[in-house]
Amino acid sequence: MLYRYFWLLPLLCLIIGFLSGCGDIRPLWKGSIKLEDYTMYYSEPCEYQVNLEHIGQATDAMLELVITYYVGTTRSELPLFIVLEDKNHKLSEFTTLVVLKAEGEWMGIPESNEIDYTLTHIAIPHIQLEPEEYTLRVYANDEEIESLYGVVNITARFYETPPQSED
Repeated sequence: MLYRYFWLLPLLCLIIGFLSGCGDIRPLWKGSIKLEDYTMYYSEPCEYQVNLEHIGQATDAMLELVITYYVGTTRSELPLFIVLEDKNHKLSEFTTLVVLKAEGEWMGIPESNEIDYTLTHIAIPHIQLEPEEYTLRVYANDEEIESLYGVVNITARFYETPPQSED
């Protein structure tokens, strides 16, 4: 009689295997900005409106930036200043350095036009987000040079992450 249900075992193993990784990282929000003049500015941000009201409760998250850049840029690094503002105008500020070129090689994956590359960078590895609306601003972070030429597109993505364990 048990043999009648034996065919369900592989299906059950497949479902358990699929669900075992589902709790690790869950997408929360995504926004993209194309820079018309391929330039980021120190005084003028790339600005995103982030609606996280759907998450229901405070959530541990990370911010990932997917950056498409022009290999004609003279920079090997892209310093960024990130500001996250909540509805009560509370500011959270972060800096990150995106490596564009290392050991003479452009980082990321070449686009079909062969002059643009796309790379993924974890800009904020851990942040606590509430279920509300935010404004996310990404600035070029170079006080000496007002503008950074060569950035084509920036896609910002928030992901839910597992809570950090305190050791």
